[in-house]
Amino acid sequence: MKPLDGIRVLEVAMYGFVPSAGAVLAEWGADVIKVEHAVTGDPQRGLRQIGTMRVEGDPNPNVEHANRGKRSIGLDMGTPEGKEVLLDLARNSDVFLTSFLPQARTKFGIDVDDIRAVNPSIVYARGSALGPRGVEADRGGYDMTAFWARAGIAATLTPPGTEGMITPPGPAFGDTISGTNLAGGVAAALLKRERTGETSIVDVSLLGSGLWAMGHGIALSVHMGEHMVAPVPGAHGAPTNPLSGLYATADGRYLSFVMLQPAKFWADVPPHRSPRTRRRSAFRGRRVDRSQHCRGRLDPPRGDRLPHPAGMDRAFRDARRTVGAGAGLAAGGRRQADSCKRISRQGRRTRVGG
Repeated sequence: MKPLDGIRVLEVAMYGFVPSAGAVLAEWGADVIKVEHAVTGDPQRGLRQIGTMRVEGDPNPNVEHANRGKRSIGLDMGTPEGKEVLLDLARNSDVFLTSFLPQARTKFGIDVDDIRAVNPSIVYARGSALGPRGVEADRGGYDMTAFWARAGIAATLTPPGTEGMITPPGPAFGDTISGTNLAGGVAAALLKRERTGETSIVDVSLLGSGLWAMGHGIALSVHMGEHMVAPVPGAHGAPTNPLSGLYATADGRYLSFVMLQPAKFWADVPPHRSPRTRRRSAFRGRRVDRSQHCRGRLDPPRGDRLPHPAGMDRAFRDARRTVGAGAGLAAGGRRQADSCKRISRQGRRTRVGG
């Protein structure tokens, strides 16, 4: 049994954002009925070209992604007959899910009061570009505009001096994230109704979802009083921690290290024998030295690249000999190279790219 077995969702929505919420609810077991125009259908059905990729025939992933697992009915809500069919469906539904803007909801008679008139207990969920309040509540938008650009994601990801801006990694990126947020809100509203008997209006916007996704960075920027600036693509990104960042390999791929507690993997971290404050200051000083040293071993200068992970043991044997022979490092070099070797082994577990 799935969590939403027995729940019926009536979806009056188009394109990617709100329909993707319906797809998630269907995955959770809900019976989702998608209402489309009887002749033209959801405009998303006409989307065949994404960048250089053109889909011929069916299935069309541009449609299936946000609409899998649903049933569909063609209606003209502008006619009395079509409107009556829609209201009959609403009478027997648990959730009304829509992407229509306020003016369109009023025009077709599908706003909150209209739907609640035939089903007072229905959960009314709506997705918008910029939210339900304020002077921009009537404005539409897409994930590229409201989620990616307006929420500051593009500006944060684009390094200074870059012409233009970094684009989303794929189609419907913000739509899908925002739709998942909307599905979660619907699930919470259904739980509230079951426990209290009270129904809810659920609102999620592309802008709000983008700001939530950026929330950590925004809070940090506000707290520090400075903008968060993206590192140059391919840069290490963590100046004081060699165990958290990207390292190029000889076969043109990258290793991604994410070890936020580097002391666990450094054999030469000083033992905790001194008082707490002295211990911290001593550790911090040595940590910076070790991080610079290990990054020098892992991220060679002049554009050299690390070997493929299968050959990293050999590379670190060479590094041990080099460091051990260095002036002033005869005693400490071997321990530092050993430390870097442990870093490489841990890094293998976090390898990306096949």
